[in-house]
Amino acid sequence: MEESLIPRIDPANLVESFFAGRNPRTLKAYNQAIRNFGQFAGVRSPSDLAKKLFGSGPGAANHLVIEYRNRLREMGKTPATINQHLAAIRSFVKFAKTLGMIPWDLTVRGEKQETYRDTKGPGVEGFKRILAEAVKQGGKKAIRDKAMLRVMWDLGLRNGEMTGLDVPDIDFNNDVIWILGKGRKQKEKLTLPPETKDVLREWIGDRRTGAVFTNLDHRYQNGNHNGSKRLTGTGVWKIVTKLGKRCGVVARPHGVRHAAITFALDITKGDVRAVRKFSRHKNIQTLMVYDDSREDMGGQIARKISEKTAERGLFNGIPG
Repeated sequence: MEESLIPRIDPANLVESFFAGRNPRTLKAYNQAIRNFGQFAGVRSPSDLAKKLFGSGPGAANHLVIEYRNRLREMGKTPATINQHLAAIRSFVKFAKTLGMIPWDLTVRGEKQETYRDTKGPGVEGFKRILAEAVKQGGKKAIRDKAMLRVMWDLGLRNGEMTGLDVPDIDFNNDVIWILGKGRKQKEKLTLPPETKDVLREWIGDRRTGAVFTNLDHRYQNGNHNGSKRLTGTGVWKIVTKLGKRCGVVARPHGVRHAAITFALDITKGDVRAVRKFSRHKNIQTLMVYDDSREDMGGQIARKISEKTAERGLFNGIPG
């Protein structure tokens, strides 16, 4: 039955339509996940994968995805990474169902994972040391890294949101910056604080086009980084972790965002609704995890239980 449905829509057109209209980060992640799955399945292209996957029926398709999930486990991939791959494959299958190519869905379960295990990040003092280390570098690197770190801290930007910034996204005259948020298709406007604006002005100079944050190497001389290569998320990760290592702080880009959000909760006395505007979390329950971690509510209760247990002598007489 499923095989008779396939000729109605050319698999190549299916693939093209599936990738169309997605924001650049999602497009890159989905494209890589589908191609990796295709390599595992022994096909050369996403359209060949569509033919194999949708022509084999739900049982064989689910079995193939289960084998792929198991292979990712064997490779030591984290639950989050495995789930990202599965999400792309599920979306691919769901899209085919929407177009009437197949009447079934994948039912393969994702990996269980703990989210936001450490929501504190390096903290204010840790971030201060990282920022000071960046400034100590001197030259253009110091100017760029200082601007990058302040944008992450002052605006609570995610790594991808920051690396995706283009110079025209910043309106210095109206104190506005436009970012493409996680999972968004349209850019959203954020207010640009004065100090953040100053460090960005210092870094951008008189440029009017191109990526805001770019690589610095010998190919770009005399301060002319117009047209230079955009700094990638991996590049930012290397910069932040290296700066942290130099000053004895465990740091990563998302940890800086975590620290900024935790600090925002501190200065607003736990006003999660107000801080949600800053963090731009879709689900306020996610922000509640930050607040609980900040207050260590579980730890407070544990200490109270221990104190009251001792006061009342509940365990007196028990040896050892």
